[in-house]
Amino acid sequence: MKRLSAASSLIEKCGTFADVGCDHGYVSRFVLENGLADRVWACDISAPSLEKAKKLLKGYAQAEFFVSDGFTELPYKPSAAAILGMGGYEIIKILSDEKRADTLILGPHNHARELRKFLFTQGYFTDKDFCVCDRGRYYDIIRARKSETGNSPDEPSEEMFSWGMFCDKKDETLLERLCKEEKKLTGYKQTESNAEKLRVVKEVLKWQR
Repeated sequence: MKRLSAASSLIEKCGTFADVGCDHGYVSRFVLENGLADRVWACDISAPSLEKAKKLLKGYAQAEFFVSDGFTELPYKPSAAAILGMGGYEIIKILSDEKRADTLILGPHNHARELRKFLFTQGYFTDKDFCVCDRGRYYDIIRARKSETGNSPDEPSEEMFSWGMFCDKKDETLLERLCKEEKKLTGYKQTESNAEKLRVVKEVLKWQR
């Protein structure tokens, strides 16, 4: 799938890589096939899902498997982790664990705004943030790293929290997504909340057009 390929393209060479909520294990396989980690931890809260990953990754000596709710059952903090295919609030819950990795590749299905705000408050800076369209649906893909200096940059704007840290840079997929969102919001009852969302969309569209 396009979203998994896009997320996988952000993975860099590391020591221990955790594929959190691995399901079939496709991301883990990508890491192993490309020699991107010395050790890969495929973990999922569902034992049956983990069995699917075990079958896919059979023969890879570097692969280890954990039935785990996020990072809870992992032996120590991994170097990097991917958390894909979950809602933003679920990802935030997982990242509340002290064993969360310093480098994160995230793919929230919703509430990306809230996730970006959480990352900022936790001292992470985002160096990749874009959307892809996969089978008619848009997905946010984020790579965030824990700040080594501990110094937080200036707080991003509401537009950046809502539509990506680089929404001021022209992007055809984002433009397409925003145009559809503008049309949708225009047809909604103009409550205070919807009016604010529409204002933000229109502001980002100024940068994209």
